[in-house]
Amino acid sequence: MHFSGKEVVVKAKMVKSSQLLGPFKPSDINETLQTLFPTNNQLFLMPVKGGNAISLQDYSFEQLEGILAFKPQCERTFIISDEARETYEALRTAFLASSTDSDKEHNLDLLKSLVRSETLEQIANNNL
Repeated sequence: MHFSGKEVVVKAKMVKSSQLLGPFKPSDINETLQTLFPTNNQLFLMPVKGGNAISLQDYSFEQLEGILAFKPQCERTFIISDEARETYEALRTAFLASSTDSDKEHNLDLLKSLVRSETLEQIANNNL
């Protein structure tokens, strides 16, 4: 894989739904994606302008906020759907109100899991 002027070898899975036989509902695609990519370190997010693609697991809260607050013109929607916005805001508030490092880490992991789930759902719905 060629990335930013460097040759990088990464283990990856490529899934093309167009190569699968038969019509599939978005819920079927989402279920398959959730099964194929069960952990946060398997999903890479990249800022539209500048920055490097890093796994969701390695994102800090501030980096995550930067990606979630911005919707590129080429995308149909934000990563967090309107239906999950309330859950996201509650997790965000819990993270910001955390008084210990372990609470912060736990709440950040919950946020990342929500982002992974929402990203895969948006991909399944052909929105990202």
